[in-house]
Amino acid sequence: MEYLDDGKLDAEIHMKITKMIGFPMYKMRTLEVPMRYCTTNIAFPRKGFRSFGEEMKQFSDVVLKVEDWKFYVSKLTLSSHSPYFANLFLGQLEESEKSEIELKDVNPQDFQYFLEVLYAEDAIDDDNVRGILQIAESYQTPLAIKKCENYLIENSKMELKKKLELAGKYKLEEKISNISAVDSCLISLFRTDIIELKRGSL
Repeated sequence: MEYLDDGKLDAEIHMKITKMIGFPMYKMRTLEVPMRYCTTNIAFPRKGFRSFGEEMKQFSDVVLKVEDWKFYVSKLTLSSHSPYFANLFLGQLEESEKSEIELKDVNPQDFQYFLEVLYAEDAIDDDNVRGILQIAESYQTPLAIKKCENYLIENSKMELKKKLELAGKYKLEEKISNISAVDSCLISLFRTDIIELKRGSL
């Protein structure tokens, strides 16, 4: 027991955090910290994070469960933006009578960003725009698609080719050509990519 000091053993453990689940992160990044500095709540909430947690229960009338996350939301708000949710909440489906509904095949962090967009938050960035577009298309939400389109045109620092890939996949190419500082000749070089993406989705 030569390593013990007065019957106690001090150990320093280093760990690498590659994924966090819970609050959305402002920037997902690999973080290395000594174990002695860790707490049970090590997270870096994203700037401008809007909560849809249990504290919003009094303002909601339905809970959407996505994996281990629960989102307390308004049926009216989501239905006004999405025919999918209007049918789910207000139609003749069995789910319309439920107070909690599970959504499958959805990334909960992307769904958080998606909800923030519908609730008029400035939530879109280059890291999450693809995920928001995917959910917006799945749930037939033109407002979210339009906001993503405007972001790509006006604010995104994403490479042109990546923008055009998104434009082709989510049918945004009508306005993507209006991106400031983009030469129309460059856009024409990537038209073939857009056509191939469309063919691949058929």
